[in-house]
Order: sequence, then structure tokens, then C-alpha cells
Amino acid sequence: MGRIGCGFLLLVLVVLCGEAWVYVQVARAMDNEWLGAALALVVLSIAGWRILRWRGQRLAMAMMGGDPGRYMVALLGAALLVLPGFATAVLGILLQIPPFTGLLARPAKRLMRHFAGAAAARMGGTMGNPAAGNPFANPMGGAFPGAFPFATGGLRPDQSQPFSGKTIDAKAKRTDAD
Repeated sequence: MGRIGCGFLLLVLVVLCGEAWVYVQVARAMDNEWLGAALALVVLSIAGWRILRWRGQRLAMAMMGGDPGRYMVALLGAALLVLPGFATAVLGILLQIPPFTGLLARPAKRLMRHFAGAAAARMGGTMGNPAAGNPFANPMGGAFPGAFPFATGGLRPDQSQPFSGKTIDAKAKRTDAD
């Protein structure tokens, strides 16, 4: 096991021990109400799942627009809320608050660009470039037809086609054929 793997394992063990200690302290503060503390963890996890789903949908749109930093931090906070523990829940709630999200948005965006660059390098540098032999690349160079490359800020999907002002009713009408 390499240095990173050992460090990660040590971090997980420290977090688990810390969460167990915080759980005992919270239960003691609630007059040894162990079931109430466990119920609070379940409620926090359910709330975390709902926020995680909502933030995940927003992150996909932000990635297409080229600015995923804030949404990435908020998604990390929602994932921390899902984990059973009071310390991770407090950190997850803090990462949902806009000032904390804004504080970490730029480093999260840089980290995401680093991972995207590493993924492109592992694919032989052909990610998004049809001329380099990637058969799945968009000829326009973006994440969806009509988009610009990720590095330039991109084009939002709702801006890809101008609105003509005409509304089309797409409801199917039933006709009874005798």
C-alpha cells in the first residue's frame, strides 16, 4: 500500500473514532438518550440525500456552463451530510452556506480542471478532439452540440437555440376510431 493509501486509511480511522466520540458526547448531553441521537443521525442523512440529489442536478448544468466551483463545494457538503456523524454533518451544513461555499469555490474549480486534464492525458490527449482520433468527440469541441470548449466558459444549454416566441403544445390527443 502506497503513502497515499496509508494516509487515507489513517484519515478514515481518525474520522471514525472522532465521530464515535462526538456521538457519545451528544447522547450524554441528551441525558443518555442514545435512540434520540441515532434518530437525529437518520434525519440528517435523509436530509443529506435530498440535498445531494438537488445539488447534483445543479452541478451538471454548472459544468456545462463552465463554472462548477460553488456547486462542487456544496455537493461535497451534501455528501458529508449523508455520512452518519454529527461532526461531518456540521461541516456539511457549513458547506451549504453561501459565504463558505464562495470561499472554497476557486480551489474546487482548479481541482476539477486538474482532474479533467489528468483524465484527458490518460485518454491519450484525445478528449474532445475528433482530429486526434476520438470517435465520440463533438466536432464543435464542447460538452453538447453547439457548445464551446470547457476552458472558454462554454455555452449554457438553454442558450443553444434562440427562442422564437412560439409555444408548441406537445400533448397527445386521443381519437377514438370506431
